[in-house]
Amino acid sequence: MFKLKSIFLMGAVLISVIVVGSVSGVFYLKHMKTENETVQQTTEQTIQQTETTQNNVENKQQEKGKLREEITEDDKSYNEAFKSLEMAGHKVEPSLEKEVKEAFKVVIKECKTANILEIDYSIEKHLKMAKQDMIMAFAVSFQQNGYDVNVDDIEVYESSVSDVVQFIVKSTKKGEDSIFWAGNYNTMAHQVSISRYYGGHVGKAFG
Repeated sequence: MFKLKSIFLMGAVLISVIVVGSVSGVFYLKHMKTENETVQQTTEQTIQQTETTQNNVENKQQEKGKLREEITEDDKSYNEAFKSLEMAGHKVEPSLEKEVKEAFKVVIKECKTANILEIDYSIEKHLKMAKQDMIMAFAVSFQQNGYDVNVDDIEVYESSVSDVVQFIVKSTKKGEDSIFWAGNYNTMAHQVSISRYYGGHVGKAFG
């Protein structure tokens, strides 16, 4: 009788151990599953944040402007113009960029329509501070060499002087290398001054 009770008692203990172990195992598995899900969610969030940060950096670089990979002659000429700027990469506010583009609309119209030797270098034409030889070359690129300018493509950057910004203007012609004009725009006087150009074939018109 004593042996039967002992066997019964041991059996009960074993069953209790098995039950407790099973319950503990279930809770442990649930805990591990929850922990794994949390780690996975955290990893996904980190990846998303990293991708967002990278996209923001790339967008900022595009806003600032940067050198091009030199594949074509246009790339090389653009890079030379870009390097000539005092604060290359630091674009101005959109409102100021718009002002420069509006001024260039007037300058381009004058250079396309006026006799090259009779260009109006007036305040109204935004050319009072302009270098006449550069404006004549700009006019020749339109009238004699068949180039044109898309005003929307003009790039405007800050300079080391508070009342001056700098620009790059691209002249294009089908089948020819582009011309990149670099210069200054005085924000107080609202005047354009082209300092130099890179690429293209402007000089031939003066021969």
